[in-house]
Amino acid sequence: MVYHAGLPFLPHGYLGVDVFFVISGYLITGLLLRELASTGRIAWPAFVARRARRLLPAAVLVLAVVAVATWLLIPGRRGREIGGDIIGSALYVVNWVLAGRG
Repeated sequence: MVYHAGLPFLPHGYLGVDVFFVISGYLITGLLLRELASTGRIAWPAFVARRARRLLPAAVLVLAVVAVATWLLIPGRRGREIGGDIIGSALYVVNWVLAGRG
């Protein structure tokens, strides 16, 4: 967020992404190790299902709000472009969509 705010002391957005991945990796590794210690195995499908149940409702809500706001506020080509971004986000391929546009 600091990068997107345009503050001069962090000229690149990589630091925030790196910190996010380190913290996420630490937390996920801890969850998996606790499961391994308590059950003797890691149930990967159950682990992924728990993440999906937690994350997907919020993701769907955000995409729906952005879609409605785009439809109401942004006309023409830019609105259609954002619509493509929303679809790409829903399908987890938004980076490919943005790279193709870039």
